[in-house]
Amino acid sequence: MNMKTNQLLVLIFLSLGMFPTLHAQSDSAKNSLVEGANALQFQFEGLSLNGFDGGLLSWKHQYSTLEALRVGISLNAQHSNIKFERGRIGQTPVSRANISIRALKQYYLVPKNSINFYYSYGLLVSLDHYKNNEYSSSYYYSDTWAIGPVGNVGVEWFFHNSMSLSGEYIGVGKLTYKIYDEDIYRRTKTFSYGISYESVKLGLSVYY
Repeated sequence: MNMKTNQLLVLIFLSLGMFPTLHAQSDSAKNSLVEGANALQFQFEGLSLNGFDGGLLSWKHQYSTLEALRVGISLNAQHSNIKFERGRIGQTPVSRANISIRALKQYYLVPKNSINFYYSYGLLVSLDHYKNNEYSSSYYYSDTWAIGPVGNVGVEWFFHNSMSLSGEYIGVGKLTYKIYDEDIYRRTKTFSYGISYESVKLGLSVYY
């Protein structure tokens, strides 16, 4: 059993045994969709968990039983050695960093039951930086900025009054501006716009 699986089991046991609601719900309460409630949100990738809105940290705040704010923040950095793309023998060190923020308003249709349908919309902002560190001349360098709307439709099932499972379908539109060097003599700037649809995402929310 790997670390990610252990984290999932710990979250479930904590919520069932140690997360009494802070909003004076009775034992018969069917969900935590009440004014002032907060939730940490996670997304399933196999048996592991990631941030719910594509992020390292995902959080939701209920303004009312009908309306909530969701925020997901992602920050990734990595350094690796890859084979050179243009036939050169050996490997070259490459670094990459990415930061993105998603902020969405979420609306519930009939938030009175253990199963609740919702939709949400908001904004995505991201920056991706790539650099081949072998060349001081910024060979194979790129910076990519993206901004655009995000929309979700989904259903949330409260199997405990402070925990829920959800499934949602996500659409993303992006206006992208990219600066990159194909070689040491040429720098290129591009604008593009596209719409993509992500596969159905399964998530876990822990309310407090």
